[in-house]
Amino acid sequence: MNIYSLSKKPKQTGFTLLELLITCAIAVISLSIAVPSFASILQSSRVKSTSQTLNNSLFIARNHALNNRTRVIVCHASSPEQTSCSNQRNRNTDWSNGVISFVDRNANNELDADDEIVNKMIPNKGVAVVFNQNGRLRFFSDGSARSAGFYICHKTTQQQRHIRILHTGRTRTLEAMSEQQSQTCLDQAA
Repeated sequence: MNIYSLSKKPKQTGFTLLELLITCAIAVISLSIAVPSFASILQSSRVKSTSQTLNNSLFIARNHALNNRTRVIVCHASSPEQTSCSNQRNRNTDWSNGVISFVDRNANNELDADDEIVNKMIPNKGVAVVFNQNGRLRFFSDGSARSAGFYICHKTTQQQRHIRILHTGRTRTLEAMSEQQSQTCLDQAA
């Protein structure tokens, strides 16, 4: 047995209290910086997702009208259950309860039990979907529609999109809106 081996202290592993406190402080500071950024990314993602989902719903409605040589009406739901269309047909109405596309078989502009539902869409929570025209959107048998649009914005941030519907029934998505369009969306979202 060697004298040096008896006097050698065993090597300690682990953290001292000071090292642990410094590590925790750095973690808290990092999280306080990252969380607001993450919230902004999440809100941006919700606006983008709602925009894409609405664009897909409009595409499905237009294609159904075109392929079946019929008229498809797009309306906003009266409630989140999406069992009927809202009677509110004012300009710049918030459609956040959802969007219903249907074939109006009896041509009364109302969603009845006889009508065929083509598609339903529910926006993400916290995202406003504002239709910038009066009434409802109609796709005619040739796929055309009146010029209209949807403003999509997050209720508490500047995240926004604008879906323009052309006379041909095709859509264009813009990532920015004018100041007036943005304010209209935020006013209706409140």
